[in-house]
Amino acid sequence: MDNFRLLGERVMLKVIENDKEENVGGIVIPGTAKEVENIGEVVAIGNKVKEQDYISPGVKVIFQKFGGQEIEVDKVKYLVIPYEDIVGIKL
Repeated sequence: MDNFRLLGERVMLKVIENDKEENVGGIVIPGTAKEVENIGEVVAIGNKVKEQDYISPGVKVIFQKFGGQEIEVDKVKYLVIPYEDIVGIKL
């Protein structure tokens, strides 16, 4: 991702998708049919986000449900969200 630089108070995430199937009362619910969890792995941070705020590349975060901008870099899809849309860090 050398041809892209994130600016401002933004965070680029690779959204973690839940592909697991779940058996609820004998009914199999595929992971694609369930509501998406808002968990992503930080790929890049903007130039105004300080790493001492516990947000750095590789950290898994929980973010607000709506918002952000989907982009594609090097044929990979990412989600760019404002820093303030991060709710917490997934441990």
